[in-house]
Amino acid sequence: MRQQVAQSHNGDGCCPLTTSTATRIVAEAAWEEIASGKKPEQVTPFWRLIEPGSSIAQKLACGSDFIEHMRRQEGIH
Repeated sequence: MRQQVAQSHNGDGCCPLTTSTATRIVAEAAWEEIASGKKPEQVTPFWRLIEPGSSIAQKLACGSDFIEHMRRQEGIH
């Protein structure tokens, strides 16, 4: 993802720390919406970007089980 962002802005790379922080903010915001009653299809699908076994997945309030469930449901391997 970092490479795609950099290329779309004619850059050579993206900061891994900034990228992971922004990704986590988006994921936690989407999870808060789900916890408030929205359906997963109504929020930003962060589970498509975050690998279930990654360190960021372990830090998220939703946990890696939710990410695994949503990826299986969408056929993402």
